[in-house]
Amino acid sequence: MYLLQKRSSLGGGISSGAVVGASERGYILLFTLGVLSVIAVLALSVATAVRLEARALGDEKIKLQQQYALTGAVHRGIAQLSVNASKDAKDRGQSTPDNLGKPSAISAVVFDLELNGFELHGASLDASLLPDGNLLSYDEWMRLAVVLGANDEGAQTFAKTVLQDKRAIELSTGRGGFRSIKEIVGSNTLSLPLIRGALNDQGLDLTDLIVIGTQKKQLDINESPLVMFKILANFSTSQLERLSTLRTRGVVSDAEAAQMLSGNAIPRRREASNFLRLSVENHGALGSKSLGLVALIKKEGDAFQIVDSTYIQSSLLHQ
Repeated sequence: MYLLQKRSSLGGGISSGAVVGASERGYILLFTLGVLSVIAVLALSVATAVRLEARALGDEKIKLQQQYALTGAVHRGIAQLSVNASKDAKDRGQSTPDNLGKPSAISAVVFDLELNGFELHGASLDASLLPDGNLLSYDEWMRLAVVLGANDEGAQTFAKTVLQDKRAIELSTGRGGFRSIKEIVGSNTLSLPLIRGALNDQGLDLTDLIVIGTQKKQLDINESPLVMFKILANFSTSQLERLSTLRTRGVVSDAEAAQMLSGNAIPRRREASNFLRLSVENHGALGSKSLGLVALIKKEGDAFQIVDSTYIQSSLLHQ
């Protein structure tokens, strides 16, 4: 009986040990699998990070290449402006005392070229046809925001914020407001989709509606973009349609201009300025990676000088 009990006891001891060993091996296996899973996740994370870093480096390379090409295109446009100015001066002959010191109309330039593999399109506009953003009132900023696609509440917020930003710059620097359009386009307090033209279906962005640095805010009944009459003169839709109809018939007379702008305090543009807005767009198939460049150019004597410029993302480009 004793032997049977002992054998039974020994047999029970061996069985318990076997169970413990199996459990330990199971835990070790689970632990090993867990470690391998962690290692696999870490390896995947590293590989993903490497790919993302490589992609980021590739995007940065494309961005820099575009910037070099766009800058080159702007200088190509300036060279063409210089040629046009020299030709115009020669055609006009010797200046008379009556027009000395007065800016003459600068011939516009439009060009297409390929630089560094990018298909670029450039065009210039007399910058006095757009207002200096530093001169806009609260109501004008509101109407500008509406043109860009803001609702009434969004327009009020935009106008209030941009004027607060302007005031903050004046207090901190002593300057008379914004020094560059980059300070608005790259703002971290304003709605980027709004200023980049993502909220309207007219292909308009902020750089299409203002410049910074001309110190002019005026309207030309024949040449100012129609949208400027909505922003600066608060024209209704019917008034804009009437002006558009008058323009299709030919040059709008001074009498008609006076009638349409009666009661409006916005100065009328009387002569060309010595400022040009030159825009260059990348028409290549880069999608969201496409850049553009808008430059404000000033003519002094026979020289053209870039006084302001900003790169713009594809959402700002005309589609």
